[in-house]
Amino acid sequence: MKQQPKPKGRAALKIEDLIPAVGYGRMSTEDQELSPQQQRREVEEYAKRNGYKILRWYFDEGISASKGDELRMEYQQMLVDSNAKDFRAVLCWATSRFTRNHPHEAATGKCILKNNGIWLDTVKEGKIDWNSFEGMIKDSIYTIIDHTYSVGLGKDSLRGRRNTFLAGGYPYGNI
Repeated sequence: MKQQPKPKGRAALKIEDLIPAVGYGRMSTEDQELSPQQQRREVEEYAKRNGYKILRWYFDEGISASKGDELRMEYQQMLVDSNAKDFRAVLCWATSRFTRNHPHEAATGKCILKNNGIWLDTVKEGKIDWNSFEGMIKDSIYTIIDHTYSVGLGKDSLRGRRNTFLAGGYPYGNI
């Protein structure tokens, strides 16, 4: 009796072969109301294409990722939960959704995850394995880019509010 060849590719994956992961999403302001659904949808599609099984989600809404990780309660819970080692990856839409902190400040959470054998994988930038040379370089570059963008955005926002005020307007939206 001739043995049947094993199927190749993603179709061959069984549920037990999938990599356990958690999803993390974040939106900075309340006016990004569609962002959570968009991030979740794209991350779930990415997970299916790349062999991940999302166990649960963590989502911080209306919280900047450059104001300090201690304000992001879901992010903090994810770090605590990582100690159980029931997931191997954090899936995000982009590194900027994960953090925009200064590289030294962002290192604390990444170190906890790394020590628990967990990596970051994003739809936009791909896998960032903090244990590999390539992963450390990618992480350093994206962390600096994301933080620099955030600093510039803050300065532009402040400049805009100041100009609105000087023109006689209310710089924080409608009254």
